[in-house]
Amino acid sequence: MLPLISSIQVSLSEHLEVLRNIPGLTWTPGVPQYLLEKSDSELNAIFAPKQSNIPKRTPQKSKHRSTIDPPDYLDWSKTRPECINNIRDMKNCGTSQTFSTISVLSDQRCIQHNDTAHVQYSEQFVINCNENGAGCQYMVDRRIPDYLLEFGTVPDSCVGYKSGENGSAFKCPSTCDDGTPLPILTKIRGYDEISGEWSDDKPVFEMEKALMNGPITVLFNVYEDFMFYTGGIYQHSYGQFLEFHRGEVVGYDEEEGVEYWKIKFSFGTGFGENGFVRIAKGQDECQIENYALVYEI
Repeated sequence: MLPLISSIQVSLSEHLEVLRNIPGLTWTPGVPQYLLEKSDSELNAIFAPKQSNIPKRTPQKSKHRSTIDPPDYLDWSKTRPECINNIRDMKNCGTSQTFSTISVLSDQRCIQHNDTAHVQYSEQFVINCNENGAGCQYMVDRRIPDYLLEFGTVPDSCVGYKSGENGSAFKCPSTCDDGTPLPILTKIRGYDEISGEWSDDKPVFEMEKALMNGPITVLFNVYEDFMFYTGGIYQHSYGQFLEFHRGEVVGYDEEEGVEYWKIKFSFGTGFGENGFVRIAKGQDECQIENYALVYEI
C-alpha cells in the first residue's frame, strides 16, 4: 500500500484536526461515506500518485463556441436534472477520463434530445475495446475522445460496468451481456480543447461559453485534502499531490462572493455534495482552468 493512502487510513483524526484548524476554509472537511466504503486497493487505484502536475499547453483557438456572452451563472444539474443527476462510481478502476467523457456523451445527448430520455452509455465497452487505451490505468492524453470519434460505444444496458470490481479490462465483446447482437455504436462528432495560461481570463470565459451548450470535461490536480471534501467550495489547503483527475463540469455560480465550478464526479453519491464537487473558479485552482475538452455530440 502507498504511504499517502495508508497515512489517511491510520490517522484520519490527525488529518481532520489539521484541516479544521486552517483559517478561512471555504469548504467542509470530513470523512466522506465514499472514503469509508473503499477498500485499500480501490483507494490505490483512484488516488495513487502518478505525475507531478498538468503539462502547460499553448492556448488554442476555439472552433465550436457560442458567439453570445455567457450568463452570470449556469447549472445543468438544476435546469435539466433528468439529464445530469446520474452519478456513477468507477470504484477500483482509475480511469476518470473514460468516465467523464462517457458522462458528457450520455448527458449531452439527453440535453440536445438526441435520445428521447437519458441513456447511460458504456464505459466498459471503451475500457475493453480501445486498443490504444490503457484499460483501468489513468491517462492524460486524448485517446478516449479519439476512440469515441472513430468508433463509439454502446449503451450500458448492453455492456454493463464490471471493471470496478477488480480494476481489470476484459476482452472486447462481440455481443451484449445477454447474448443479443451489439447495436450500432454511438459516436461523438468532434471535440475541441480550451488550453493555456490563466493569467488573463480567456480560458475561464471560453469555458463559460462552451458550457452554454452543455457539460465539458476538465483536467486538474488532486491533493490529499481533497479526499476529505464533504461540501462547500474546495480550495487546496493541505497535503501532497496525488494525481491528475478528470471531471465533468456542469455549471458555475458563486456563493458568498466566492465563484466556483460545479463538477460531476464518478465516485458515487457518497462523495462530496451527493456526487458533485464545487471548486473555486477564476484562480486556476488545482490548474482546473488549464485544460478543458468541449465535445460536439
